[in-house]
Amino acid sequence: MATGAQRFVQQQIDRAARGALELPSATVTVVSPLTVNLRGSSLTLRRLSSYTPTVGDEVLLARSGGTWVVLGKTV
Repeated sequence: MATGAQRFVQQQIDRAARGALELPSATVTVVSPLTVNLRGSSLTLRRLSSYTPTVGDEVLLARSGGTWVVLGKTV
């Protein structure tokens, strides 16, 4: 059974597939606090608890409220 976080991620992916949402990717540069490089900018972001970051990971981001949230590593 999918968790709430898994359902959220799947909804974002489904919206992106329909062209309703762009899920940008970024690269993890620092693990604690989680910092990513997004289009040349360094951002410190929150992440879903199911994802454990590693420097160099390419991650998907989703807009939540007024900020970006790391959904997890791209495969």
